[in-house]
Amino acid sequence: MTRSPEKTAFYALELIPGKAFRAATAWLDGHPTFIPLSEFLMNSSKDEVVEEDVILFGRRMNSQQEFPLVWYKNGEVRFGIDLPQWIRIIQQELYRPEHAKPITARLPFQYHKIPGVIRNFLAIVLLRVKTMSENSVYPISPFNPGCEILVTACGMLRKLHNDPIVVLTHDIDTKYGFIWIRRIGQIEENHGFRSSWNVVPKSYPIDKAMLHDIKARGHEIGLHGIWHNNKEAFLSRETLYQEFLKLQPLISEFGIRGYRGPSWYRTRVMFDVLAKFFEYDSSCLDNDFICPGGSGGVGMIRPFRIREELVELPCTLPFEAPLFFGHSSNSMLEYWLPKIKWIKCVGGVLVVNTHPDPNYLGNEKMLKVYHSMLAHLNQEGWQGMLPHEIARRY
Repeated sequence: MTRSPEKTAFYALELIPGKAFRAATAWLDGHPTFIPLSEFLMNSSKDEVVEEDVILFGRRMNSQQEFPLVWYKNGEVRFGIDLPQWIRIIQQELYRPEHAKPITARLPFQYHKIPGVIRNFLAIVLLRVKTMSENSVYPISPFNPGCEILVTACGMLRKLHNDPIVVLTHDIDTKYGFIWIRRIGQIEENHGFRSSWNVVPKSYPIDKAMLHDIKARGHEIGLHGIWHNNKEAFLSRETLYQEFLKLQPLISEFGIRGYRGPSWYRTRVMFDVLAKFFEYDSSCLDNDFICPGGSGGVGMIRPFRIREELVELPCTLPFEAPLFFGHSSNSMLEYWLPKIKWIKCVGGVLVVNTHPDPNYLGNEKMLKVYHSMLAHLNQEGWQGMLPHEIARRY
């Protein structure tokens, strides 16, 4: 009988390289390496495994006992877990409780009316309280490479492109983000990049002339929710479907193909409905520490199909997130460089997310750091792709 992941206890499993592990670059030096796992995923193998043939060992957090997780036997790779089922669970985030409607979705006013500085402060406090109170199964750290290492060890990866790929995306949370579109777009173009600009159609007046201009320059337009009141993901299936139907004129006018949920909230109903209107979604992160709904993440640094008709582009570099962890704008690039280098080494996709509002990217200090990051990516040979371009490869 198949057990339901939602009714099963998951725990954090540390990965340890065996003598037969041949992909040293898959490891992100100095960072914890864990995956979420449950006993019901374990296979009962009768293989006699010798230490020299072990590719990966597993060790439960706070335990000293190791066991073979991936190994060679008669020239074949064998697994100690039901790997296809595990991949489905991590990509669908079935190892954690589904997001619940937050307080911000229950307020009698749009929460963006709270000044950005205060919202940032409250977000920092909330994340610290959440981190202290959570017994997190995954991802343990924002740089956790565990899922990548496991699928690498199992020989299940393929490169999309010979060059490293970067996808630049911007979520325009408020009308003030429009002020910076041309400036940011020009900086990107100077480095040979184009980006996606995700708007909130029922939260503020849409400057269509601005969007048509940036689109004519080779950029892309996407949706960042409907109102950005954090209710979108929790609407009923029919209500959400009807709301997207109402937005069809805007979707058609700008050739919108993709969506990103506000505040990274996501539900299964949301993905079901998105699949009827969009080619791709980018509401998930590989390692999610910033959604107020709780820690999680899809573990993957490559696109995958989250529904048969919908490609998921996991965000792998939430640019402003270090601000919530006590870092200043001056240390932002230094903070992200190890992950940028690692994604390049393993052939993943660098999906960057920013917010051009004044309390995030929309100020001179942050823009200077963003400029430096783009210069670094250009110098290192990263090739820019728009979200719909890479989604169509799947």
